[in-house]
Amino acid sequence: MIVKHFFGTVLLAAMTLAVAAESEPPKVEAFFSNPQLDHPILSPSGKHLAMRVRGENGRMALGVFETDNFQKKSAAALQPVIVAAYTNIDVDHVRWINDNRLYFDFEDSKDESNKIPGSAFAVNRDGSQRTQLMTKEYQYVQEAIGSHIKQRVLPWDYSYYTSLHDGSDDIIVKKNTYSKIDYTITSSRLYRLNTKTRLLTHLIEAG
Repeated sequence: MIVKHFFGTVLLAAMTLAVAAESEPPKVEAFFSNPQLDHPILSPSGKHLAMRVRGENGRMALGVFETDNFQKKSAAALQPVIVAAYTNIDVDHVRWINDNRLYFDFEDSKDESNKIPGSAFAVNRDGSQRTQLMTKEYQYVQEAIGSHIKQRVLPWDYSYYTSLHDGSDDIIVKKNTYSKIDYTITSSRLYRLNTKTRLLTHLIEAG
């Protein structure tokens, strides 16, 4: 994973230099402003590069680049496919689930002193099949009918744990149990979550 992050950073630098070569020198203010691109992460095959892209509204969106296009000098060829963008929140963490599908969550980080975590989603790299996986709304409760859960969006006490990278659409999520006295974590349990069907299956205990 470290190699992939390093390679992604190198590709980002090469892409930035290619665009800069065809445009006028950057203004001094550009070196002190918020980054337009950050958090590059390569897909398992290395053919696709996901990263956060700053939109015209100042918010960070999720964009996907084709790495084959980095050999081209055309600025148009270096434009990402924007797969998730919001008007009032920023895409935050991004992870590849497989070579075609991504996990992402978001936060309201306009005010650095008051960051508010948001819900989690999965989406294909072309922007299709977006699925909400988790919510951070504390009042949300899954509705159960008999032994079946009617609403499969996971509540706030679940969080992303890791991607499997086994070719499936599944990720591992962690469910924390909290003390009713001081809200510290008393135990955790891992589950396997299908990011298209939202089917949740028990995996192992984490603690």
